[in-house]
Amino acid sequence: MGSDSSPSTYSVQMPEPRLHSGRSGRKSRNRDQSKISALGLSIFSSGETESKRLHNALERARAPDPNPAPKARSFDTVLCLDTSASMLQGGALEQMKKAAIEFVNGVEDVVNDTGVEENIGIVTFGGFSNIVQHLTNDFARVRDAIESMAIKGKSPFFEAMVVCLAAFDGRGGTVSVSGEYDVHPRIVFITDGHITECTDDPYGPDRVHDPTNTRAGFSRLMMDLSPKTNPSMPHPILFVPVGSRADRSFLESMAKLNDSHLVEADMITSLCNYFRVQETIGKVIVCLHNKDTDSSDGQIEAVVRALVPDIKSHEMREVLSTVKEELKQPSRKKSQRTNPTDFDEVHEDTEGVDRGERLPLGTRVKRGPDWKWGDQDGGGAGTVVQHEDNKHPFTWVQWDSGEWNRYPYGAEMGYHVWKTEEHPVFRRDGGELEIGMIVRKGSKWNQPDRDDYPGVVIRKSRGSKRVKVRWQSGQITACPADTVEFKEKEREKRRVSPIREEEFHSDDGQDDENKIRAWQWMDDWGDWHLYTQDQNRLLEKSFQRSKTGTCLVERSGKQFRVLFRKKVERDVSKGLERDVHRVLLPRDEYASLLLAEELMSSNH
Repeated sequence: MGSDSSPSTYSVQMPEPRLHSGRSGRKSRNRDQSKISALGLSIFSSGETESKRLHNALERARAPDPNPAPKARSFDTVLCLDTSASMLQGGALEQMKKAAIEFVNGVEDVVNDTGVEENIGIVTFGGFSNIVQHLTNDFARVRDAIESMAIKGKSPFFEAMVVCLAAFDGRGGTVSVSGEYDVHPRIVFITDGHITECTDDPYGPDRVHDPTNTRAGFSRLMMDLSPKTNPSMPHPILFVPVGSRADRSFLESMAKLNDSHLVEADMITSLCNYFRVQETIGKVIVCLHNKDTDSSDGQIEAVVRALVPDIKSHEMREVLSTVKEELKQPSRKKSQRTNPTDFDEVHEDTEGVDRGERLPLGTRVKRGPDWKWGDQDGGGAGTVVQHEDNKHPFTWVQWDSGEWNRYPYGAEMGYHVWKTEEHPVFRRDGGELEIGMIVRKGSKWNQPDRDDYPGVVIRKSRGSKRVKVRWQSGQITACPADTVEFKEKEREKRRVSPIREEEFHSDDGQDDENKIRAWQWMDDWGDWHLYTQDQNRLLEKSFQRSKTGTCLVERSGKQFRVLFRKKVERDVSKGLERDVHRVLLPRDEYASLLLAEELMSSNH
């Protein structure tokens, strides 16, 4: 038997809700009210002024980002920060900034430790409501946005919440973990709780003129955004009161109306692990959804601890409760497992291969860094022969020992097998073609396709008279065994780059006109490469800010997060990690190496 676990895959989609929110429940359809339609929802506003305000706020939110930020294909949080004039009282501003920065730092720590990426956006409301930082996993940008906030004006809660919803439009949405469990984006609303209406005097005194209707309108909005009313909307919406004058009672009521809760500012870091817990729930469901009998608490807990050994007790309780409830849903049908030895039944997830999330059929593999399956591999290598299906991406391997099993392969569940170039399958004198052999079309090839692509044998018929070959072009062909012939694979030549063995955290001596702190990354061959000059400056700036933090860089259209504490860079999409160096180089040597890198890149 193979592994019963599966790597998680993410798909992100925007909800298409139909929301009708007015200033109060009974008057939301009066003729003097205007309807704003956006984001798949309809919002009824009281009067021309509020309607115009909401319309303009949505237009600003929809405007292209003049300085686009990188974004991971992962979970999303919008921090909604109150920057109204009332925040200057009771220490509210200082407490809000401290809480927001602690939240961002805590999320960055989770990303650093677990690889579970999260995007954070910033919406502020003080006079007007604006997106000051679109969703991004570049946490340095998020911190800069928090530090540069300006305080003034009134507190338009209703407008601010609508702008938060707009922040997800086209930029974020619900994440599906392996197609089994949907995780919604969330909003963290940090404020002193003193709400005001939307007026044509946004920078007037920060006090409410019509408290009953203003509170009623926002209350109705929170009920309409609850998961019971609109299950596709962002959830949870968490309220964080700040300052000694905070209207805690009002904020607690809003949280209850939204089926959410209040979070104290000094406990905001308790929210940082939220998406890791949600992802764990999805992984456990994937592991257990095929069981023929109900899973006990002990079985669920065993799977959870195998996946997340350091999970906390309150998180375990949440996982157990949610998983048990989800597994009871009648919509969770058991999937039919594929047969990786059937000659006619071959499945390759070509889209997953193209995205780099799957190993192509025919790939030679060995034990990966997350291997935990004893001697199932017989101590040798094997060949990828099947992908279970597109929804549950197990990788099936036939080992050279003759055994076959299925294993997780991916950033979320770990790399239990690993591609290898060091273990080719050779043909013995007079021997038959074997699974994993590299072949080419022979002189007896009689099919229309005459392209000279090499291929790999992935199936043999009984009696070995026919084989199936996965060609380098991606095509899979069944053919007589005597129409293809064994091809010995040529090894590529390695290029060796300079390597410097200096202390990573060494800061003895300041950079001067003769020396520079240079950052390097290691490729798959063990060769070292310099980051670009712009990346080098960004890395050094981020490193000096926090020597245990992270920095996001882009290369060849991909995102890489450099983890200073671990001295590695992590491929954000795949989770693969490579070593990094921080070295002190003479400037003339740095310039020469940088030029050599640029010339080599231009020749590829």
